[in-house]
Amino acid sequence: MRTRPALRFRPFVSILTGFSFAAAVVTGAVLFVTPPGRVANWSNWTVWGLSKQEWSALHICFCALFTIASFVHICFNIRPLINYFASRIQSARRLRYEWIGALVLCGITAWGSLRPFAPFSSLLRLNTTLKNSWGSQTAEQPPVPHAELLTVRQLAEQTDIPVDTVLGNLKTAGITAGPDDIFGTIARQAGYSPEELYLLATGKTQAQGRGQRRGGGGQGESRGGSDGAGGGGFGQQTLRQVCQESNLDINTALERLRQAGIKASADQTIRQVADENNIRPGEIRQLLLRQ
Repeated sequence: MRTRPALRFRPFVSILTGFSFAAAVVTGAVLFVTPPGRVANWSNWTVWGLSKQEWSALHICFCALFTIASFVHICFNIRPLINYFASRIQSARRLRYEWIGALVLCGITAWGSLRPFAPFSSLLRLNTTLKNSWGSQTAEQPPVPHAELLTVRQLAEQTDIPVDTVLGNLKTAGITAGPDDIFGTIARQAGYSPEELYLLATGKTQAQGRGQRRGGGGQGESRGGSDGAGGGGFGQQTLRQVCQESNLDINTALERLRQAGIKASADQTIRQVADENNIRPGEIRQLLLRQ
């Protein structure tokens, strides 16, 4: 009596191909709606406990597994495939139409991805809308893109906050850090998201227990704080608001910026103006408040 092998390789490869394809679809769907990296990294964004980087790693690995499994699956079934195509020699006209149709559809998809037109443009626009919707929430906006990768000194300079103020606020919260330490590393070691640590560093919130921080209420309240000297709120003010507080005529401010080669509108935030013109908010402050 023949014993059945513990593992039959052909069925195993077929099942593996199906599972890896399903995993690639799920991870791809999650990545389709993830926020931009600057927001995801800043707020420690997760889905089912996994960060954007972890979802990306899963997607890459499952796509690679699906590719390998598919190749092995084709190798196992190469003879039936050859026989199938050989049997179609008599109906080469029909086969040619099938090949041409598939190639044309792939070509249209490639062209629609690179030079978007409907319905590809709609899909790409939906992807952009979903990603940008995360950044529209003020509580998740980093002061500068990828601020978590900067040192404390660099972040302080970028946000126009004295580095001693940042270090002092962190020390008050019980966090020891130096000016050349990476901000994201400090946050991870202290058990905070970079956003939460930034609010502590700017004095907008006080240190809380882990459960309170993760509850979600603290972030919303902290952003409502005033724009004090130790804070980073200058970048969140519109150009019009800054002019009103400084008793500066808005048209005069716009003209000063224009002469400096800076494009801006009255209702843009200082951060938006800085990002669009690739400068620091502190440089805008100096231009606006010069005598």
